Amino acid sequence: MATMNHTNLTTYNVPPLTEFFCSVFGFQLIEKRADKLSVLRDAHGFLLSLMYDNRRTPEQGYPGMFHVGFLQPRKRLWTSCTTS
Repeated sequence: MATMNHTNLTTYNVPPLTEFFCSVFGFQLIEKRADKLSVLRDAHGFLLSLMYDNRRTPEQGYPGMFHVGFLQPRKRLWTSCTTS
């Protein structure tokens, strides 16, 4: 069975998105290039790259139904994240 081992997300602000994925989902930063690129790895070896894109703005955002989902072992983790 094939499994996905990486994905790339573009953003207008790499550092706070890096901090979010590290603090909420437990990713570890394994590569950083200024504020333009972060490569993260999770405990299962999945790689997530976050890349700066000057066309991505807070006003523009992602298409309406775009999302990325991560299975979580506890509902509490999600609840504490969304109520802060």
